[in-house]
Amino acid sequence: MALRDEHDFLSENERQFLANCLRQPPHVRADGRELLQQRKIRVQFRRSESESQAEVQLGRTR
Repeated sequence: MALRDEHDFLSENERQFLANCLRQPPHVRADGRELLQQRKIRVQFRRSESESQAEVQLGRTR
């Protein structure tokens, strides 16, 4: 017996949180950004004779 319907992607708490965020100005996202505020993007390149690396950071996500 499944605890949740297979088509339920969000828990009731997640649904309520999202609905409250959208109802209350200034429409804040879960990470604290406003609705139209973008995350900071950082791209860092490293290169040596034998290898190259690139690291992309989007907000706090790497």
